[in-house]
Amino acid sequence: MARGLLSVLLMTIFATSAVVFVVALGMVPSSALVGAGPLGEPLDAVVAALTSSDRLGVAAFCAAAAALSLALLIRIFRPYRAATHHVVVADEYGFVLVDSHGVEAVASAAALRAPGVVDADVRANGSGTSPVRLAAVIGVHPGASLEEAGRAARELARNAVERLVGLHVSDVTVDVQVLDPEELGRALS
Repeated sequence: MARGLLSVLLMTIFATSAVVFVVALGMVPSSALVGAGPLGEPLDAVVAALTSSDRLGVAAFCAAAAALSLALLIRIFRPYRAATHHVVVADEYGFVLVDSHGVEAVASAAALRAPGVVDADVRANGSGTSPVRLAAVIGVHPGASLEEAGRAARELARNAVERLVGLHVSDVTVDVQVLDPEELGRALS
């Protein structure tokens, strides 16, 4: 219910800001937008009394209000994505859950310890009590053994998740990328 009320309020702010914006810039007389009724003529009188710099200030404020309300509306109606959790312990006392980001941080830190690896990004797939699948992208410096770096990063990431997090890892896929010497220099500086 609160989400519905907030969205109605934001839509009202957006519409009002848009109307005042075009009226303040003199693009359209207010009576053309709101009619010649009790609101149109007083609004025309207020706008006519404003100086040109005041009109620009009102227009800028209304543009900012419209943009902010539209951004908030988009955020409200964006599809909700629940965090993925892995069950580490399930017993008579309850559950211990670990967020996927925690699993990924442990695996990435471990993969960075592999010889020749200077960058590692590991993603974890799976949820609940199912085994975890890891997908790693590692950056190695030129001249490093690609096979050795990939194999070591794979084993270090798998062992760290199984030992430190307590989850079974079903498989680890490693994408080895050799860093360009210029990029490596920029990254290290």
